[in-house]
Amino acid sequence: MIVEDTCVILKPFMFAQKTFEGEAYVTISMVPYVLYRIRSLLEDARNDPNTSIQVANLIQKMVNAFELHWRCREPGTVASEHLTEGPNRRPWGIPLITLLSSLLDPRFKVGLRLSQPDKDYLWSCILHQNQRADRRVVAEQEDAHQEHQIGYREQKIDRGDVFQNMFDDLNAVRMAEGQGNINNAVPTREQEGDTYGRAQAELTIYKAESMLPLLKEDRTYNNPLEWWKMKAQQFPLLSELAVHYLCIPATSATSERVFSSAGLTIAKEQSRTDPLAANELVFLHEAIPAVRRYRASIGAIRDLR
Repeated sequence: MIVEDTCVILKPFMFAQKTFEGEAYVTISMVPYVLYRIRSLLEDARNDPNTSIQVANLIQKMVNAFELHWRCREPGTVASEHLTEGPNRRPWGIPLITLLSSLLDPRFKVGLRLSQPDKDYLWSCILHQNQRADRRVVAEQEDAHQEHQIGYREQKIDRGDVFQNMFDDLNAVRMAEGQGNINNAVPTREQEGDTYGRAQAELTIYKAESMLPLLKEDRTYNNPLEWWKMKAQQFPLLSELAVHYLCIPATSATSERVFSSAGLTIAKEQSRTDPLAANELVFLHEAIPAVRRYRASIGAIRDLR
């Protein structure tokens, strides 16, 4: 009975490990919610009157270890716990980039089980980074304009370049029409007035968007990067920020697999292998399965058509 109860308690940890080690889907944004679920399950099992004393003691030790690494999640402290130092001089709590990636994932953007002060702090961080991105875009446009002015005096006007972006607003409206967001497709003059206005406008519209379902009908995970790709014209600043965060893997399992493959390839029995050949062997070991998966996905799409 004790062994069976222990196995039940450890199942969420096995699920988390397998989920975070995935390579074919976004993982970092799942971390805050999965940690919350594990904590809730441990507390429910600890408070269950049917739990044996031995298992209850084990659960208490697991809760203590959990809080040692991830803190106690008191309202208003989750978003700033990373600023404090924990065991082995490592930051305490959930890393800031993990929390930000969760809000930038349309599947988790409501910040479930985060207190309002924590969400306000995280949204302000995103707004600040949005403003920085906008200032960089404006600076790049000004530099490009200056270069264009210099080149304008040296060569004839290319009419194709002059009218290249003439229909950007029309294209934005056309894309938004199919998504039901036609009123939000083109920023107003007030929104275009300054950096803060543009950054805040994107954030406000994004918060009002419907959540993306976690799973597709075939029970595979929806890809938030595809969602942002479709919304890139509507959210030029946020989409760039989201891709920057969501491409980060939740664990180092992927890179460790590569090192493991390299260790098997460059073994003692093959110590004289040419470095270039070893590099190509490791690449092929990872690339060939990826190509097969890609071909299988293309075939599945064709079958649906």
